[in-house]
Formats: sequence, C-alpha cells, structure tokens
Amino acid sequence: MKIYDYFFWIAAFFLLGALFASFTKSFALVVSGVLAASLVFSVLSFIYPVRSREGARRASTSDGVYDKKKLFAFAFLIFSVIAGFSYYHFYSAAQGGYEITFDKRAIFDGVVVSDPDRGGDYQKFILRLEGGHSGRVLAAIGRFPTVRYGDRLKIDGVARKPSDDSYAAYLLKISVSGTLNAAGFEITAKDQASKMRRALFGMKEKAEDNFRAILPSEAAAFLSGIVLGERAEFSEKFKENLNLSGTTHLVALSGYNITILADLLAVAFAFFVSRAYAFWPSVLTIVLFVVMTGAEASVVRAAIMGIVALLALRTERIYDFRNAVTFAAFLMAIFNPLILRFDLGFQLSFAALLGIVYLGPAIKNFFRLSARSGGLMNWKENALTTVSAQLAVLPILVVNFGTFSPLSFLANVLILGMMPATMMLGFAAALAGFASYHVSLFFGWIVYPLLWYEMTVISVFGNVNGRFMLPVFGFSVGVVYYLLLFGFIIYSNRKFYGRKN
Repeated sequence: MKIYDYFFWIAAFFLLGALFASFTKSFALVVSGVLAASLVFSVLSFIYPVRSREGARRASTSDGVYDKKKLFAFAFLIFSVIAGFSYYHFYSAAQGGYEITFDKRAIFDGVVVSDPDRGGDYQKFILRLEGGHSGRVLAAIGRFPTVRYGDRLKIDGVARKPSDDSYAAYLLKISVSGTLNAAGFEITAKDQASKMRRALFGMKEKAEDNFRAILPSEAAAFLSGIVLGERAEFSEKFKENLNLSGTTHLVALSGYNITILADLLAVAFAFFVSRAYAFWPSVLTIVLFVVMTGAEASVVRAAIMGIVALLALRTERIYDFRNAVTFAAFLMAIFNPLILRFDLGFQLSFAALLGIVYLGPAIKNFFRLSARSGGLMNWKENALTTVSAQLAVLPILVVNFGTFSPLSFLANVLILGMMPATMMLGFAAALAGFASYHVSLFFGWIVYPLLWYEMTVISVFGNVNGRFMLPVFGFSVGVVYYLLLFGFIIYSNRKFYGRKN
C-alpha cells in the first residue's frame, strides 16, 4: 500500500474509535469496538482482495501463519481505534475546568468571544468569564445596546447548568459550561479580544448592511443566509417555510460557498499574479472567510478540502476525494472530537457529500441513467444530487427531527440550478459594496430576480406542507440503513463495471 492508503485506514479507524467513545465511558467496552473494527476490516478485505494470486499466496500459508506485514497493519488499525477512544475521553475531561456560581443571581464579568447572534429582542453570544468566575457561558441579553465581539460586559443574571444531556453535550462541544440569562448588563470596555477577528466580523456586518441597502428586506436576509450563513433577520414564517420545504441547507454555509469564493479569487488574482503565486493569497482568504462566518462545521470541512485541492493543483499531484474528506474529518476531530456525535452540521455535511460522491454514481449506474444531457436548468443532475444527498442524510434527519418532507426533493431540484449564479452574484455584490454603492446596486438588480424565484419556490412548498412523520429510530437501525446503502454502492458499481468490461 501507498503511504496515503495507510493514512486513510489509520485516520478512519481513529474516527471510528472516537465515535464509539461518544456513546460510552467504559473502557471495557472498547473491546466491542475492536471487534467491530475487526469485522469491518474483514469485510473490506473481502470486498477489496489482494490484487494478485502471488499476494494471496503470501497472505497466508497452509499452516495458518499469516504475513507479518498484514498482521502488523491490522494491529495498528486496532491501536488506532483505541487511540481514538482514549483521545475523545481525554479531550472531554480537559473541558471541565471552570468556576461558576450556578442557580444564584450574581454579577458576572467577561469578554464576548463570539460573533453575537441577534434576534428581534435578544442577543446571544459566548462570554469568557473573568474576575471571580472562570469558564465560558452562553449568554442571552436584551437587544440594546448592541454588543459586539471583544466587548467587556458586566452582567447581572443567573447562570444555570443545562438540564438536558444532549444540550449539555452540545454546549461542551463549544467549550461552554452553562447558560446565563441577564436581568441587566452594561458595556465596560471595548476591543478586549482579537483585533483581527473583530475586523472580520465588522466586514461581515458591512456586507449585511450593504445587502439591506440594495435589496428588499426579506431578499437581503435570504442573500445574507446564502452567502454568509447569517439567519438572524429571517422572519418566523420564512424559517418555517425553509423547514417545511426541506431547503434549510441553502442558508447553511457549505462547499458551494468555498467553491464560488475560490473561483472568484482565481479570477481576481489572475489580474495581478500568476497562478503559482496566487496559492497563498487564496488560502489565506479562504481561512479568513471561514473565521469571519463563524467556522461552522460544513464550511470548515469544505475549506480544508478546498485547500487540499488547491495544494494538489499547485504541486501537480492527483486530488483524491477519499483521502481529502478523511483528512478533513480527522483534522476537525483532532481539534474537537465531540463534533463527531454532537455537531449536526458536521454530520449532515459529511453524509450529504459522501452521498453525492458515492451514492449518486451508484444510482446512475444501477438505473443506467444517461449522463449526456442535464435537461432544463440541469434538472436531471440536480435531481440525482438531491436524491443521493437526501438518502444519505435521511437517518440523521429522522433521528434528530422525527420528520421528513418528500416534497423537498422537488423543491431542491427547482432551486439548486439557480444557486451557483445566486452565490456568485451575492459575493460580487458584497465585495463591490466595500468600494462602490452603485456597482453593488447593479449586482443587486441582477441577483434579485433569482432570489425572488427561489423564495417563491420555498414559500409554495412550505405552504403545501408535504411533511409527514416517520417512525423515530435509533442508532442501531441507522447503522443497518447505512450498511444497506454501502452494499448497494458496492453491488451497483461491480455490476456496472463488470458489464462494461
């Protein structure tokens, strides 16, 4: 095997061990995890056997003595499972240090260390406590005066531990120990955190203000969601329509955003430097965009894979999707292994991507779908993309929400063909707004018809309300479902390539 194959298997089994650890603290049960890993390894070895008879002959002998290299590799994979299991619990234990007065009204001093989420009558943000307390809390305060990243606050309120275990795990994932509801507060100082992040969040606010200046309020809010992942300005009705139509993912930052941004950067830097010298400015801009938009799991994943793709292009190496997606998941799990189970955005992002890349071609091969024409607005490809992504995330959606909308397939087919143009024009309008209002307004005139069409589709399908309740199933049924999908992919590809050969 090549070194990148070793990396793939080690990283994959490390992730398997970390995921297993999220369900239990008992180290004794790691034996079950090792057995499961052994079973998976055996199945994969059966599906992907050694390439030659000579290799098969060397793999085992008549007296049952196996190839030492294979035994060593297998032992290392088992070690990777144990390492992932141990790392998860080590990381979790390291998050527990804090001193907070819970369930008692007190004065809390701290610094705002996240970009505040602003609603109609509230502001929510992560507060890093100082003074008589330590740790981090998720604070909720009144809408005015407006609080920004880096502000030092004095809050009169009550801190509470989360009563629900799943919510506690969600807070632990973002290194937060509890919630803080304010009876009153005051801003005591400014610029008490990273000046770079404050500048980036300021640029994000400037872009949102520019959208509001060139578009009607609802269209401006929708474009902010598409381009920047900002959903605070959505009306309750629009949020409901997004949920019922199955199109909420449109306002969650994803690989689309990174792809469009990378394309715009390539065009912009081509006027000033060669492609070889444009690599580092492009990477830096992508990283800054991730930080500016809050570093959601889906956009972090896309950014890592995008940077890997740019690196492969620069070094003239082959870009391997399997290794890129595994590297992205591994790197994110090293920084925070809790996302494997408790970050819904992480799960949906990776599941949808894997569905599009692996399940989509399998469906096309199984049904012998033609790849010659995409149809009007590329609807055939959009339909295949939607079906494969929805099937891949179905267990996650049902387990977390208990509902699923069959009409979401049609709604997404009607919208997805327009999204690349909408995103590109949205980015162009945002960037132009920093230089010229009138140039930005020009892009606003062009993008508005697209936004109107997309919002109309969302409204129609949201009002039709084609959602129905599916039985809520647990982890074990979800595993069986994914094993069946995995088997379908293997069967379809073998059948197709066997027929082709």
